[in-house]
Amino acid sequence: GHAQVKTVHPFDVAGLNAMKPWLLSLSRSSWDDRISGTCMTLVVLSLLLWNVVTPVASLTVPEEVDSLIALKSSLHDPTGALANWVGQDPCGDQWTGVICEGEHVTALQLAEKQLDGTLPSELGNLPQISLLLLWNNNLTGTIPETLTQLTNLQYLWLHQNQLSGTLPPGLFDLPSIAEILLHSNPILCGAEVPVNPAITSNVNGTRLGLTCPSPP
Repeated sequence: GHAQVKTVHPFDVAGLNAMKPWLLSLSRSSWDDRISGTCMTLVVLSLLLWNVVTPVASLTVPEEVDSLIALKSSLHDPTGALANWVGQDPCGDQWTGVICEGEHVTALQLAEKQLDGTLPSELGNLPQISLLLLWNNNLTGTIPETLTQLTNLQYLWLHQNQLSGTLPPGLFDLPSIAEILLHSNPILCGAEVPVNPAITSNVNGTRLGLTCPSPP
């Protein structure tokens, strides 16, 4: 059966800290089983908030601000999920879905926001990011090659979108990567996914490993 699920309020830092031993106890052997449904949502929330600290006055690194502004500009946001993405300090102003440590963006959680549009190359200018979670939107276009610059990236969840093209060379060679989920992107195609037992991946419901269709 599933392990007991623990919950915390999104801003309950003390409660989050208390959850750290539980998160560490999750075994890799049962990871796939435990991330399904509600368990997955709660684990994601916990991972995102792992390093949350009490908000302090801090100016986000300008290059990282530019990256997030480029992302907003490349997306259509029908529900207003990014309505508070204004100004020049995502960390200090607590932009929706943006998690920081000090002046650096360390996680981006914009899953299930009904966003459509493309992923800009500027995402490669977030050097401290460890979680990039954009699953279950309507994203199109290719996965930017600049993501291979993210040496601290651990979790890349882009599943359940409409991404196309092939994978950037080296994506599965990132030094910190632990999990890449790309499933249910039916027109993602081309290069086969490298076999690496240290990385959890899912490419079901894609055309990876098959030749990309010729443009019309």
